[in-house]
Amino acid sequence: MSDQEFMETIQTIAEISADMEHYGHAFHVLEGRKLYFQSRLNAICDPLSNLPLELSSKIFIHCLPDEPYLQLDGPSAPMLLLRICTAWSKIALSTPALWATIRATFPRERLLSQRFQRAGSHLFRLHFRGRIDPLVAALIWRHSGRVEHLHIFLVEPKLPERYRDDFFKISLRRMPPYHILSLDGQIPQPLPSLRVFSVRAVPKAAEREVNPSLILKIIRASPNLVELDLHGLALIGSQADIEPQIVLPNLRRFGYSADSPEVLNRISAPRLESLAIPFGWHSSLSIEGVFAFLQRSGTPPIRELEVQCFSRLDDLAALVPDLVHLRIVSPPVLVLEQHLTLLAEPNLSSNHFPNIHTLEILDHPSNFQAASTLLFSALTCRTAQLRTVRITLERFESFDAAAEGSASVLAPFQELLAGGMVIFLGDKNAERNLLCVSQS
Repeated sequence: MSDQEFMETIQTIAEISADMEHYGHAFHVLEGRKLYFQSRLNAICDPLSNLPLELSSKIFIHCLPDEPYLQLDGPSAPMLLLRICTAWSKIALSTPALWATIRATFPRERLLSQRFQRAGSHLFRLHFRGRIDPLVAALIWRHSGRVEHLHIFLVEPKLPERYRDDFFKISLRRMPPYHILSLDGQIPQPLPSLRVFSVRAVPKAAEREVNPSLILKIIRASPNLVELDLHGLALIGSQADIEPQIVLPNLRRFGYSADSPEVLNRISAPRLESLAIPFGWHSSLSIEGVFAFLQRSGTPPIRELEVQCFSRLDDLAALVPDLVHLRIVSPPVLVLEQHLTLLAEPNLSSNHFPNIHTLEILDHPSNFQAASTLLFSALTCRTAQLRTVRITLERFESFDAAAEGSASVLAPFQELLAGGMVIFLGDKNAERNLLCVSQS
């Protein structure tokens, strides 16, 4: 190559480099213009981007799923909103309340910490299902001052198919129950913002074993607790009886169906308005223990009561004179007959539940045709008080509204219905009302 050819080659490379720089700059300019007009087009096609942040944030909050337990990084709001477009992502990240409600199964520490940061100063509403890693539990307690709702659902973990051999299942049962209530005895920090505390467990789950002393420590650390629900727990521990009494001045709703009374025996709620204490064959709760709780609470102004297998409703009536809503769940036949006989006694209507206006009997256990006379007598005696009656039949499919004799069974209830009482008599899902069927 001659010197002239060498210089021409260098000059050609320089000219190409200059053209590349020029066209590269032009490309960036065009790319910027394209993004600008694309954003304008998005704004025209997406009115949400033009709304004030207050409105768009509320719309996004309504996009949160109703499913109780999800994966934190799953394909649903709020994570889904980050993947639509830049404008939506900015709105989502500018809405702390969108990240403050957390529903998770087996949450991971990194993702949970990210949610906590995005929630800003908002109070947390936490719903957890299944085993929780100790690091996750410790992270939650570090933010204990910002927890407003804490719902825990203890269940057996679902194993992948390849792990479902007997050896692995036995090993799993021997593992400590890693949920939020097992922190090696760690006492939770004060929970001044906690208003709702719920721990529920499925029957026979190993994870349902909970130390009652730790439950009591959480309750004691929550002076502003409004709602407390302890359902299906196996309270394991012998030191709860040395815990001092706890007065919950703000508690309004209380549900307790643990299989032992350790927690119930240590608390009182002078302003309680709703109480649900079902009794079952597995429970060691005593009726006297419930009476003692109410007396210790100073006869609170309970307006809503749920009972199950409770045979002394007449004695209970004196402790809940303000009751307006009585719910009887899955009662045995004899117990239900006792309740209806009490309600049907005209001489007691002014002393036993004088203010009752709503009666629910869920999972009516007996042959409805056989029990209808006593039920009708109870409703007739309370006509001046009762406004709403809801009865679901355990054996709904066995009742044929079109069969001979069914019309005469339902006719008295039709009279009450015509007189202004709202009555539902049907299936558990409230989809079929026998009274409406008989009318048609």
